[in-house]
Amino acid sequence: MKRLFIVCAVLMILPCLALAQLLPDTGQTKCYDNIQEIPCPQPGESFYGQDAQHPCNLQSYTKLDDNGNDLPDEATEWVMVRDNVTGLVWEVKQDKDAIQNYENPHDADNRYTWYDGVTGTPGDGTDTQDFIDALNTSQFGGFNDWRMPTIKDLSFIRNMNTYDPAINTDYFPNTVSTYWSSNSYGSPLINMQRYYFRFSDGFVSHNVYSATHYVRAVRSGQFSNNFVDNGDGTVTDTSTGLMWQQATAAGAYRWEEALSYCENLSLAGYNDWRLPDINELHSNVDYSVLPSIDTTYFPNTETAVDYWSSTTSARDTDYVVHVWFASGLLLVSNKHYYRRVWAVRTGLCGVPGDSDYDGICDDGDDNGTPGDNPCTGGETVGCDDNCLGVSNPHQEDTDSDSVGDACDNCPDDSNPVQEDFDGDVIGDVCDECTDTDYDGFGNPGFPTNTCGEDNCPNDYNPDQEDTYPPQGNGIGDACDCESNFNCDGNVDADDATAFITDFGRHPFCCPCTNENPCNGDFNCDNMVAADDVAKFLEDFGRNQFNNPCPACEVGDWCVYE
Repeated sequence: MKRLFIVCAVLMILPCLALAQLLPDTGQTKCYDNIQEIPCPQPGESFYGQDAQHPCNLQSYTKLDDNGNDLPDEATEWVMVRDNVTGLVWEVKQDKDAIQNYENPHDADNRYTWYDGVTGTPGDGTDTQDFIDALNTSQFGGFNDWRMPTIKDLSFIRNMNTYDPAINTDYFPNTVSTYWSSNSYGSPLINMQRYYFRFSDGFVSHNVYSATHYVRAVRSGQFSNNFVDNGDGTVTDTSTGLMWQQATAAGAYRWEEALSYCENLSLAGYNDWRLPDINELHSNVDYSVLPSIDTTYFPNTETAVDYWSSTTSARDTDYVVHVWFASGLLLVSNKHYYRRVWAVRTGLCGVPGDSDYDGICDDGDDNGTPGDNPCTGGETVGCDDNCLGVSNPHQEDTDSDSVGDACDNCPDDSNPVQEDFDGDVIGDVCDECTDTDYDGFGNPGFPTNTCGEDNCPNDYNPDQEDTYPPQGNGIGDACDCESNFNCDGNVDADDATAFITDFGRHPFCCPCTNENPCNGDFNCDNMVAADDVAKFLEDFGRNQFNNPCPACEVGDWCVYE
C-alpha cells in the first residue's frame, strides 16, 4: 500500500484546479458479445469488464449564451458549450444547410485547409488560421483565446453510444463528419499532414494540409500526461489517476480473451485490473513523436500492432475501437482478431478538491474543512465553494446568506440554515405552502403560507373532512382520535373502560344529553351502540409510538338539540 500512498500524496498536493481536466466517460452504456447487444454480464461471466461496466466522470455539459453565462438544459438557443468534466468551452456550429458561408465562421458547412500562419496551405478566409483569427478578433463569447482543438480534445467529446454523429447532439447540434485538430502527424515540415477526427464513427486519421475539413474551436487548457514509474511493473499517470501495466501483456488475444485476461490479472499487489476504455487508452498516445508513445515509461510497446480497448463500435457491434501506437490512429478491429493488451486500474472519478467540476475548490481556503468559509460577493479564490456538489462557477449568492443560488432553496430570501420543514426543496422562509403531507393544506405555524391550514398536518387529507362529531371539532377525520376520551394521547384500557361504561345507553334508557354526555357517542345520535363499537376499535391501540393521537382538550363532544 506504500506505493498507492505515494501516488495519492502527489495528487493531494496539487491545486484542485490543476486536476480539473479529467478523462470523461465514453458515453457507452450498453454491453455486447462478439456480435450484438446483450444484458451486461456479471463478474466471472464471459464478456465481463467492458466499457459500460466501468463508468467514470459521466459526460456532462452546460449550454452558454454569447456572454458565457450558463443556460438551462432546455434552452433552445446557445452559442457555446462547457464540458463540465474537462472544463473546456466549445464553439457551437450553426446553419447546417449544405451552403458554405465564410462570412459566418460558425457556419457548420464551412470547410478549411490547414494553416497556422507558418506551415500548411493558406487560403483567403478559408484556412484554419483565418477561422481562429475571426473568432478572436470579434472576441466571440467575450473571449480572445480561442484555439484549434487537439485530437484528444475532440475525442473526449465523442459519445460511443451513438454514431453519425458520435456526439451528444442535444449540446453539439449541426455536427458533421471530419474535423481538423492542431496535432501534426510526425514532423510538420517533412510529413506535411495533420490529424483529424471523424465524428461519423469516432475514429482518428490524418491528411495533407491542402485537404479540407470542418473546424470547431475550443478554449481553456489542454490535456497532458504526468507519468510516474512506480518501479514495480506499473506506471501511474497522476493527471488522470490511472495506473497502467507497464509491459504489454505477453501474446495476442481476441477481445473476449483480453477482457478476461485483465479481469484476472494480479500485478504489483493489485487484482482490480481491467481493459481500458477508448478514452483511457487514447490518453496515453503521444502525438509529438512517432511512434506515438512515451517509450521512457512504456519501453516495450509494440507499435506495429493494435491494442484493444473495452469500447465496442456503436456502428458495427462486432468491432471494437482500438489504438495503433505506430501513429496514434483510432480504428476498429473485428472482435475475433488477435490484438495486444494493456491493463489499467483506478482513475480519478470526480475532481479531487472540486466535486462539482465548476472550477471552485471545495476547500478553497485550504483549512481542511470544505464549505466552512463559503465564497461571497463574487469571490472565487481563497474561499470554499458555496454550493458543494452543485456547479456554480460564478458563485452567485443573491441573498448574501453564504449559500450559492445554484443550491439555495430560497435564493432571494436569506436562509443560511436552509430550513425546509416539508422537504419540498423550497425553504421555509419563502415556501407559500409548507405542507408535510402534500395534500395542498399547510402546516400551522408558518407565516409565509398562503394555502389553507391543514386540520391533519401529518396525514394526507385533501378533502379536509371533519365529520366526527357532526358539527366538527377542528381536527380532520384522517388523524382524529375520537376514542381518546381523556386526551392523554393514547387509546388504551382507560378509554375502553369509559366506553364500556356508556355502552348501551339509548333514548329510551339513559339517553346521551348535553347535561349527561356519553363517552363513545361518536355520531351524536343520542346512543352508544354497535356502530360506535366499530368506530372505537378503529383507534384502539394508538399511542405515542404507534400513530400518535393529535393534541386535544377534554370537553363536550356532541351538541344535542
